[in-house]
Amino acid sequence: MPALGQAVTLASGATSANQFADTTYQTVSPGTRLVISAGVQDSTGALVNGTDPETDYVFRVNAVDLATNVNLPIITDGTVIASQNAAYQLNAFTTTAATNRPFLTFRNNSAATRVVTYFVNIQTAQSSVGGV
Repeated sequence: MPALGQAVTLASGATSANQFADTTYQTVSPGTRLVISAGVQDSTGALVNGTDPETDYVFRVNAVDLATNVNLPIITDGTVIASQNAAYQLNAFTTTAATNRPFLTFRNNSAATRVVTYFVNIQTAQSSVGGV
C-alpha cells in the first residue's frame, strides 16, 4: 500500500509544511482511507511518558478539521511508528468527496528542538485489491 512518512525536525516555535503538499497524494480519490500515525521525541531522546511534549498536529481533509492542535504521543525506545501500532495511530479517515485535499502539519510549542516521526498509510481501492 502507498505510504508517506519521515522524521521532521522542528525548531522551537516552528510549524512544519503540509506533509501531503507536492506529493502524489496531495489530492486523493473518494474512498481513500488515510491512517495517520505519529510520535515525538526531543533531539537527545530525553522525553519520557507522562511529560508534556508540547508538540501537536493538525489533520484535515478539505474543510473538515479532523484534529486541531492535538498533542502527539512521546516515542519510547525501540518503538515502531506504523499504522499497525495502536499507541501511535492518531486518526483514520475515509474520504468521500469527489476531490480530497489532505492537510497534515506538526507544531513545536516547546523551548527545545523536537523530532516528529510520522507514517501515513494510504489505502486506495486500487492498492487494496489482492493486498497489493
